[in-house]
Amino acid sequence: GNIYPIAEADDPADRIPDAALLAAVEAYLNEDARRPLGPATIAALAFDELEFDVDIANISPNTVAMKAAIQTAVEDYLYARRPLLFDDDPSPINMITAAQLTKVCIDAGAEVATVTLKNSGGSPITSYTLEAYELAKLRTLSWV
Repeated sequence: GNIYPIAEADDPADRIPDAALLAAVEAYLNEDARRPLGPATIAALAFDELEFDVDIANISPNTVAMKAAIQTAVEDYLYARRPLLFDDDPSPINMITAAQLTKVCIDAGAEVATVTLKNSGGSPITSYTLEAYELAKLRTLSWV
């Protein structure tokens, strides 16, 4: 079986364990006393981080403080997205949507904001569902 551990870190950018920590986790979980039933061995793998671009237009109020609040809120939103642990999770956080990002902007204090979400290739998308091995992060936030 494969597992994808996340490191506890003050900075979310440091959440993906390095090779040494992955090896330690893998060795720990493969000890006879801890190995789960089923798989012969456990592999500890690093998540793939997908980068998303976010364009925000028509922001009101259009102030430096508002932009800073939205920047922080968008980063927090993307870093909080995770693959599903269970198929019947009542509050899934594995989907990233332009509509949710618009709500994030409003919750940060914007009265109006038009949000465009873009995939790593730069193409506009309405949503993306994370796979079991993927995490999201912001590549660029542009004010258009």
